Amino acid sequence: MRLSSLARLLSLSADLIYWRPKPTDPLLVYKLTTVTYGVTSAPFLAIRTLHQLAKDEGDKFPRAADVLKSQTFVDDIISGADSVQDALCLQKELTQLLSLGGFQLRKWCSNSPELVHHIPGEDREIPLSFKQSEQPIYNILGIKWNSATDEFSYTVDIPEPPFSKRSVLSAVARIYDPCGWLAPARSVLSAVARIYDPCGWLAPAKFNVPTKFPAESKKYGEL
Repeated sequence: MRLSSLARLLSLSADLIYWRPKPTDPLLVYKLTTVTYGVTSAPFLAIRTLHQLAKDEGDKFPRAADVLKSQTFVDDIISGADSVQDALCLQKELTQLLSLGGFQLRKWCSNSPELVHHIPGEDREIPLSFKQSEQPIYNILGIKWNSATDEFSYTVDIPEPPFSKRSVLSAVARIYDPCGWLAPARSVLSAVARIYDPCGWLAPAKFNVPTKFPAESKKYGEL
């Protein structure tokens, strides 16, 4: 689920935009009433505001307050429950708690059809797969989640052989893994490269020179 609006700034005069459509038009001043996307302080301000809301109103909704403090990533809330009934109670608590701060939860998704049934259509997340024959895939913090099988998957661009140190390191570095689930596999990938071609891997002058990987280099690229 995602918050449809970010926190209000405490000092509106600290974030102004000066604008005029034409050089001859009078100068207009706009005050931004929400956290500005892209500025360095935006993630902190968004999270800090939610923590303050949990502190101020959390005694009324203790479970929802705990989720805001420990299972929220900027404007995304990732949580769960042991049963559909518990999930419905948590959904209600989160909605009520965040409404006290002027927030509305949107883009709900769940692996429980019963839970999704209680959510208005306009507040549901749209799956990445648009064909009815395909299973629903959602983007969760940059990772693809299959709500039907409750499985996560990654998109990896495999470089074309022959491989070089640069292409191997580049492919590994491009894997978006915010939770660190693939850290062991990424370490093994680099280790295998060093074992197959220790001299070529350690030689700094050969950074773009193809390494002497085994004949089944295609399988290595898919590792």
